[in-house]
Amino acid sequence: MKDVGQEFKKLINKTLEKVGTCSNCGGPVYEWKNKRTDGKDRSKPVCMNCGSEEIALQEDRQTERIYNQSLKNRNMQFFKSGSVVPNKSLFDKTFDNFQVDSKEANKVVNMANQFVDEILADRNTHMIFSGKSGSGKSHIAMATLQEVMKRSEHSKKCLFINYRELLEMLKNSINEPEMQKVIRGSLMKDIKTTDLVVLDDLGVELGGSNANNSTAYNNDSLHAILEAREDKPLIITTNLTSKEISSAYGERVMSRILNNARGYMMAFKDTPDKRIKGA
Repeated sequence: MKDVGQEFKKLINKTLEKVGTCSNCGGPVYEWKNKRTDGKDRSKPVCMNCGSEEIALQEDRQTERIYNQSLKNRNMQFFKSGSVVPNKSLFDKTFDNFQVDSKEANKVVNMANQFVDEILADRNTHMIFSGKSGSGKSHIAMATLQEVMKRSEHSKKCLFINYRELLEMLKNSINEPEMQKVIRGSLMKDIKTTDLVVLDDLGVELGGSNANNSTAYNNDSLHAILEAREDKPLIITTNLTSKEISSAYGERVMSRILNNARGYMMAFKDTPDKRIKGA
């Protein structure tokens, strides 16, 4: 009489192949060698020792993967469609393609990485970059935001807002009910509630640094945003010095900007114009 165990083992070797070890019991996990006629797998990998339990683990992992991918897609869509940027190429800016060509640039990257740690630890930290146009402020701000999303596995919702563009949108919506509904309703709500916001190029809308260049409307709009983000993570880039910010927008706005920013303020002084270098 043939040994039933040996015959069963032959059958397994003929139709199944070992693909791993069961994470539950340590037994061998097998799957069918041949797929169905429609090209799909006959079944999920199965542990010969505990069977259904391994399938359940596989299903749980697959469910988790689907959820994580869905979360990533949803938050990336929120980021790309909700952000206000003058140039879409800004979305490609990361730490990897930021030019670390000076001690100052190296210091900036180190500070930005520390800021990422702060946000992942759910601290309501502010970070401020100031300096002349072309020094890489917008690049490093976008790179920091991208790193927060990446290292949080896209669980953090983020927005990048160019302040001058936003101000123009707000002004243009005054006499447009539908646009006003979108801008003052959805967008402003998102700016106030999302996990991390970058407010980019503050001061550029002035065309200079005189207090007279900032209107009451500008000041009120800015103060509303800063008040909403006072105890929430925020990155600001500006071409103004702290003295010029106080002069242009007032001490109240300056106080909001500096709130929670201790240790995370950096003025670009020695960094060359990266636009000239093709950055």
